[in-house]
Amino acid sequence: MTGLKLGEYMRQHMFEPVGARDVTFYLNERPDLRARKVKLWERHNDGLKEARDFWWPDPVSDDIGGGGIYTNVPELLKIYLGV
Repeated sequence: MTGLKLGEYMRQHMFEPVGARDVTFYLNERPDLRARKVKLWERHNDGLKEARDFWWPDPVSDDIGGGGIYTNVPELLKIYLGV
């Protein structure tokens, strides 16, 4: 057991080996990623409206596996190809 938080473990053993640097669990610590975050839309009557009450906590209080990282497509592909 290493005693590392999930994000630190993943950084050392997954992200760094494949060169993925634009990855975080903590979007509040990465305003550059937050500025590039896509909006979430939902159907509303015959159109769309921006979803503003998403169930995911923001900011998060811990590294959340199973969908808790923020990244972009090129970085995600590096991770996928590396795994």
